[in-house]
Amino acid sequence: TWVIHQDKYDQYWFNNLFTADLYSLKGDSLNQIKQWHQAEENVFLYQIYENSSDTAWLATSKGIFSLHLQKKEIMERYWSKGRGKYLLPYDNIQHILPEKENTFWLSTAKEGLVKWSPKEGVIKKYGRLEGLPSNNVYACYKDQKGNLWLSTEYGIAHINHGANKIRSYTEKDGLTSNEFNRISYLQDEENGRIY
Repeated sequence: TWVIHQDKYDQYWFNNLFTADLYSLKGDSLNQIKQWHQAEENVFLYQIYENSSDTAWLATSKGIFSLHLQKKEIMERYWSKGRGKYLLPYDNIQHILPEKENTFWLSTAKEGLVKWSPKEGVIKKYGRLEGLPSNNVYACYKDQKGNLWLSTEYGIAHINHGANKIRSYTEKDGLTSNEFNRISYLQDEENGRIY
């Protein structure tokens, strides 16, 4: 298990890499969703993002899944083999940041940062060609000014949203290491500080 998420109903969600099952635990009641991803190989669950409705979005190594929290059911899957609106050109989604209702910034393992909506598909993409230090983006957070901060495989990137400018920070700027890692990030909900 890489992720344990407590939802608004006090259920704890986690997956088992060895059995490929997703679980919810509330009190003494353990609910199991067998083969929830229906993939041929194990799926890494990196993040569970819960919105204001009963939907949770699961960022995984095999695309994005939407989960109905009350029904405990996978509703939709967006991935590279999806058809129509379920087509997402990238599978390895390491982090989800909501931009506005049903629009997200997706941190991908090989394709940089992608602005995406289930209705519109890919809206915008930032990668090495656009100035990121790496196409392997582990997480993305927004500061109080609306700018984006990314942890990557080669330093931290800052995207000035208004000016559409990217600045990278590496060991040369005082970082202890250039490489960050999956699920090693946090934004303090009280003061907005990013770790």
